[in-house]
Amino acid sequence: MKKELRILGMRVAVTRTRVALFVAGYIVTGLHGPFAARDKMDQVAESIYANAIASAKQRRIQIQRLRSESIAKGEDAAWVDEAMDQSFEEDGFPKHISRRGPSSSVSWCFPVLPFVLLASDGYTIGPLWGAGQVSVYVDLIFVTIRIPLIPTWVS
Repeated sequence: MKKELRILGMRVAVTRTRVALFVAGYIVTGLHGPFAARDKMDQVAESIYANAIASAKQRRIQIQRLRSESIAKGEDAAWVDEAMDQSFEEDGFPKHISRRGPSSSVSWCFPVLPFVLLASDGYTIGPLWGAGQVSVYVDLIFVTIRIPLIPTWVS
């Protein structure tokens, strides 16, 4: 059975096969999409966490260099020690980053088209470092693309 449907002024032949593929795409997206969105958000959080750790290490090296320069010049290095105490734990780990690593979440998601999800996601990497947004995920089973749309919270 073949019918024609007008979409944006174009004639599109509607067949059982096309309808079946469209429905199958929705089903696959509905079943696989939430897992793909969660995995992608985990990757995003891990990447941001790794960059934050690397940046903190660079900052620690800069503060130690400033301290050495101040002592070499015979200046008081108390302000440098205070900056070090405010930014880092005694063992050198940054205070603004969680020791447990990043956490991410996908609060809700639903398919809007076959292989396209709309989701609310977020991540935190420290006590005051995180963000959440509404994102579009294009889930092609083996590759997932995330497109952030609307920021919903930032800390």
